[in-house]
Amino acid sequence: MNGALVGQSSGVGPLQTTSGAFTMGGARIGGSLGICLTMWGLTSSGAVSVNVMNSSNVATAATSSVALPLNVWTHILQTSSPTNGNRLYINGVLAASVAVSSGRAVGPYVFIGASPTGTNSCPVGSIVPGQFYGAIDEYRVFGRELTTADICRLANP
Repeated sequence: MNGALVGQSSGVGPLQTTSGAFTMGGARIGGSLGICLTMWGLTSSGAVSVNVMNSSNVATAATSSVALPLNVWTHILQTSSPTNGNRLYINGVLAASVAVSSGRAVGPYVFIGASPTGTNSCPVGSIVPGQFYGAIDEYRVFGRELTTADICRLANP
């Protein structure tokens, strides 16, 4: 985030909802993963949680209150800005929001579907790390905070 506005969007279809990271961001430093963050994933109850890294290198999570349904496509979207905080949308509806006053960039790499080897020390917030079992489709990253119209259009193509 680093004071910037960002958005991420994807469709997911879980086969199990007991654990798993959808996406992880990181930067390689000297051949190993340096600054990293588990960005999207599932909690132990199967709820979706999306993280941003705050300026103290702690994951700040916005977490839904209900588990994802199994074998059903669900649209997940995250927006983050210092003004509006870390927001999670499920199928175009705001599901969770948490204030974030400042953030830290964790790129440029994004790993989709699982946590790579050597990422045990990456902040996870309330996400249970590990393999995501299911499908992920049309993952997109935007260099700006998405508007309500953008969110509606992406959730209802």
